[in-house]
Amino acid sequence: MTKPVTAVIVTYQSARTIGNALAAARRCHDAGLLELVVVDNASRDATPGILAREAGWGRVLLEPRNHGFGRGCNIGLARVKSPYTLFLNPDAAIEPPALRTMLDFMEQHPDAGIVGPATQCGNRDHPVLQPTGPYPTPWSVVHDATPFLRRCSSAVTIVPGAPLRIEAGSDRYAMPRVEAPRTMTQLRFKTSGAYPGALALLGFA
Repeated sequence: MTKPVTAVIVTYQSARTIGNALAAARRCHDAGLLELVVVDNASRDATPGILAREAGWGRVLLEPRNHGFGRGCNIGLARVKSPYTLFLNPDAAIEPPALRTMLDFMEQHPDAGIVGPATQCGNRDHPVLQPTGPYPTPWSVVHDATPFLRRCSSAVTIVPGAPLRIEAGSDRYAMPRVEAPRTMTQLRFKTSGAYPGALALLGFA
């Protein structure tokens, strides 16, 4: 029986964090919620060995070269057969109750194309909610303060059932910017906090 959600994880030199992500994903799988596709971008550390030991229940694609995050997402997305796709960073861990909350939200809001969670990072003693969007840099501060440097928004609308392609122009922030009203819900999962927006659930039914 096909699970309702498939997680796509793109790894590159992810040996330090991928074990926790896989363990949590397996709990979601055992709860009847999740299938798994992992795309490894030619890691030279212990990542391929960890995937061989711990991700045998999913589909692992060992790529011969580093495609970058965006193209890696597209490679994984092409293997998804479930109604919903979960893009999950290799340093993020989502537990079954959190995934079920996101899935319930999507099922109850058929006009929603994407849902993103509040992300809990930090350690167990001092958890904090991760900021959304890219962190400011000296260039971004100048860019935002200078009218002639601003460009029109590249945001797109995510529509359930419509084709989606992850833009690969930026390996660090390769997820699409979206305008999808009423698609946010508050829930928490753990991440080491390497990137903002470590998870997004999209509907393609």
